[in-house]
Amino acid sequence: MSESSKRKRQTSGNLTSEYANSARAHRHLIVTRDRATTDDHPILLHAGSPMELTEREDDWHGHRWIWAHADDREGWIPWDAIAWVDKQPYALVDYASTELTVRTGDRLTALERMGGWTLCRSEDKREGWVPDQHLAPAT
Repeated sequence: MSESSKRKRQTSGNLTSEYANSARAHRHLIVTRDRATTDDHPILLHAGSPMELTEREDDWHGHRWIWAHADDREGWIPWDAIAWVDKQPYALVDYASTELTVRTGDRLTALERMGGWTLCRSEDKREGWVPDQHLAPAT
């Protein structure tokens, strides 16, 4: 991971949870609030692949998200996952918008943080994104 990517990830959280306000992501997390998956067909991006962006944007707790189309799928992607070449948007990183259904008290392992969400692995090895405000450092 490049130094600029590390800095971006370290400074890209400004939600109200203890986890989100921490200077760095904690590796072991606990779920503080239930959340059900909302998307059965997540958008999948491969680093370097082109995409189409719409004018539909959202501010998720201080993080910019935009609605994108790629390979017959569509969904929200974090602005930080987009690279621009000659005014054409491309995926900066591999990204899948798969969300993880979680229940209060679930223990998770953090894999990555982006745009106010954390990519987590559950104890039963499922992976997906969980909003930072649903997470706290495990003790």
